Amino acid sequence: MNRNKLVFLGSLFFSLVFLFSFVSASTAISNCAQLQAMGLSGSYHLTDNIDCSGITNFIPIGSTSNHFTGTFDGNYYEITDLTITRTNDAALFSTIGSMASVKNVGLINVNIHGSNTNAAALAGYNYGVIRNCYSTGSVSGNQRVGGLVGTNWPVLTGPGEIHDSYSRANVDGSLNVGGLVGFTVHGGMVYTSYSTGTATASWKNANGLVGLKAGDGDCVNCYFDKYTSHHGSTYCGVATTTLSMKIQSTFAGWDFTNTWAIDPSGVINNGYPYLRGFEHVFIDCTDSDNDHYYLESSGCDGEVGFLGHSDCVDSDALNYPGNSEVCNDGNDNDCDTNEDCDDSECSGFVTCVYGSTDEVVEEWIDDSIVVDVVFDYVGFS
Repeated sequence: MNRNKLVFLGSLFFSLVFLFSFVSASTAISNCAQLQAMGLSGSYHLTDNIDCSGITNFIPIGSTSNHFTGTFDGNYYEITDLTITRTNDAALFSTIGSMASVKNVGLINVNIHGSNTNAAALAGYNYGVIRNCYSTGSVSGNQRVGGLVGTNWPVLTGPGEIHDSYSRANVDGSLNVGGLVGFTVHGGMVYTSYSTGTATASWKNANGLVGLKAGDGDCVNCYFDKYTSHHGSTYCGVATTTLSMKIQSTFAGWDFTNTWAIDPSGVINNGYPYLRGFEHVFIDCTDSDNDHYYLESSGCDGEVGFLGHSDCVDSDALNYPGNSEVCNDGNDNDCDTNEDCDDSECSGFVTCVYGSTDEVVEEWIDDSIVVDVVFDYVGFS
């Protein structure tokens, strides 16, 4: 191999190492204090559900003059009890910049109030891309008030897009109030999303999905509950009955294989569509012994951080699938329905103990020879 090829391969190797380190350098966020301390650039991801009830007035990330320009991946975790009171851009992100993306996060039981422009659960302004996000709770403000986004706007080179998201938050304000977005303008797009919360404006422009749409933006395959929102047909989103909002065939163009799901029983998300990555939010996983295996009977399927749903005993962390069998404790430690000497792991020369303190049965297992010796402990204690 000549020198030029070696130099080229060496440069390629170090370039790939640099690229990999850059791509993988994502900052982990595990509590609300870390969330509050996030920078405006770089990559961030949640590692757990976050409780923000301890912060009485969360300061939004970024501002209208200093946008969030990085990436944020909620990893299908939820942020609960986010409370914000401020004049403008009251939301988790003040402004999501044109090159930024926010995805896979649920905002539960928000309490947002903005006294002037832009109030929403997730973003005051969205110039970037939002995907797989949702909100519940209440949002109030003056103008451009939305359950998820205040203003959706592809300013400059930004896409200004919302994909596969929803809000069940109740929203009220004075002007441009929408169940999902307060104001979408100049090419702002909303795809395969919905809302169900009430949308009330004391002056004008309140609608079920988007308060006001200006310019050539649009809502593609979007829906809102006309009964719970108290709004009928509008220029953005299809006004739909509560019953139809809980039937999969209503949602034309939606991916119910990989992205969305509906529970026909009405238990999960009250029967409305939910994002598949968030099953753990709606189904209680029973894991009393904290061994990260839950009971089949709990009905839980796919909770983040859980290893499986075949725990045989949920009161003892030493019994779980894949554990090693202890051959003399009277338990099925590896959950294979075979206990102690009945388990194949206990073949060979092993001592097994059964029964009460009055009787000990010791089995010497040596190939085909089994000898049981019974000792009466009475009088030897």
